[in-house]
Amino acid sequence: MKIIQKYLPRIDAENVSIVARSKGQFLDQYEKYGTNLPQSWQIKRSNFINRHLKQYKKNPTERRKLALITWAYMP
Repeated sequence: MKIIQKYLPRIDAENVSIVARSKGQFLDQYEKYGTNLPQSWQIKRSNFINRHLKQYKKNPTERRKLALITWAYMP
């Protein structure tokens, strides 16, 4: 969470992952459970990372990097 918080000003400025940062969504869950996320959130996170990491590798943009960081993954 410390790493994500470090990037939050840039994430906010770029309007990245607004849904993931909304109340009750991924960041709330990650803050509450840390790496012990409920299985449903582990699946959502894994699917998001798999989908966006492929795109990031093809075209590594700052917005996609910030989105991955928002979902607790450092590309």
